[in-house]
Amino acid sequence: MNLNQTLHHLKVKISNYYLKLNKKHLAIGSGAAVASIALISYLSLGYQDTPQRLSSSPLPHQALSFFPVSKPNIKYGFMLDKYNVAKGEIQPNQFLSQILDQYHVAYEKVDALVRNTTEVFDVRKLRAGKNFTILSKDAESPAEYFIYEPDVYSYVVYDINNASAKVVKRKVTSKVRDASGIIESSLWQTMVDNDLSYDLAARLEDVFGWSIDFHHIQNGDRFKVVYEQNYIDDQPVGVGEILGAYYKNYDNEYYGIYFENEKHKGYYDLEARPMKK
Repeated sequence: MNLNQTLHHLKVKISNYYLKLNKKHLAIGSGAAVASIALISYLSLGYQDTPQRLSSSPLPHQALSFFPVSKPNIKYGFMLDKYNVAKGEIQPNQFLSQILDQYHVAYEKVDALVRNTTEVFDVRKLRAGKNFTILSKDAESPAEYFIYEPDVYSYVVYDINNASAKVVKRKVTSKVRDASGIIESSLWQTMVDNDLSYDLAARLEDVFGWSIDFHHIQNGDRFKVVYEQNYIDDQPVGVGEILGAYYKNYDNEYYGIYFENEKHKGYYDLEARPMKK
């Protein structure tokens, strides 16, 4: 059976499964069909012992000018080149007033800032160990902005002069990546050895959790996975959706292909049966 026949068989099986449950017929569009063919094709290829990338290689760099162009340093929505920038980390039992006092902010302004921003992001939620950034005109001038980073996905901008604040969600981009490996001790250790995240290991266990007992896997087991790697400012921040996965345990082979439409979403094997029982 070639790939087109396999895909057609998969589509029919999924449709029939939901028709038996008196659900709406599933329709896979052309885009999903192409993606499914690519996934099945990749997961059917020979093993790779180290992670590989699916993304295309970048084009060679071409100089656009003989004159150097200075790229502005933009972060948090500010052109940082125009400010004096100070960075720090909140210490245990340290209050916002104590931090801003070091940057020449009068207590009255701190008090107004605290009272006016409670509903946006209460300063009592500031936590030790988290990073902050101070923006001011120069090192001797009072701070104009206090920027707090509660997590990698967002930051809070406190406008000191206007006693206001806003929470900004960082833009998350995704790239399709793939990885493969051979188990030598455990799935988790193999992920670490291949510079992959614990998050990916956990997600892979979620895909096959109803089919494979990961407490009894064997050395020599093999896996392949196609997934979305999330980035913020070109830095990896977590794993998105697993698009397709393969695992060989003993002499048994397992496939999990992600499918989603308006009514149904989840992982299916190559016989179009849902992975989750």
